[in-house]
Amino acid sequence: EIPLRLVGSEMCIRDRLIAEHIQKLLSEADYDSADVLTRQLMVLKEGAIIAAHVSQSSTAAKDAKDVAFMLLDTAAS
Repeated sequence: EIPLRLVGSEMCIRDRLIAEHIQKLLSEADYDSADVLTRQLMVLKEGAIIAAHVSQSSTAAKDAKDVAFMLLDTAAS
């Protein structure tokens, strides 16, 4: 049986890899302040995870996706 929860060090590794990938994609897409946008998207991801756990609903993920696109649109303009 594989546990569904990650321990702290596994979460740190996962988050670092996700953040590096997001920053790379943003840099390749020529976003200004890719590091700031990466941090905003990572905070949004954590909020969506917490909201999904608390509400037991999948709408938190959709809401987070909508906000992420709004952040990207704002950063692009």
